[in-house]
This record gives sequence, C-alpha cells and structure tokens, in this order.
Amino acid sequence: MKDVIKFIADGSSVETKYEIYDAYGNIVKKGVGSEVDCTNLKKGAYYINYDNKNEKFVKI
Repeated sequence: MKDVIKFIADGSSVETKYEIYDAYGNIVKKGVGSEVDCTNLKKGAYYINYDNKNEKFVKI
C-alpha cells in the first residue's frame, strides 16, 4: 500500500518511535510502531523523525 511507511531493519519490521511534521513544523502524527498509516495526510511535503534521523517525504 502506498500510503504506509514501514520501518525495516535487516529485512524485518521493527518498532520505532516516530514524529511526522508538516511543512510548517507542526506535528501531524506521532507514535510507536513498525508502520505508519498516512492515508489521512493531505498532499504535500512532510518530515519524519525516527531513530535520530530526519527524512523528507511527499504525499501525492
């Protein structure tokens, strides 16, 4: 499914704490899990913080 972000390490799912921010720096979703359902996010640019990493992604 294209609206799901999955956290995988060494080929298997891992539980990870995450925070998703919109382009304005507002937290729109946070939690702990092996995947994140992004179907309710509007189209646009987002940033996800997990495992001391910050990645940009675009919902289309």
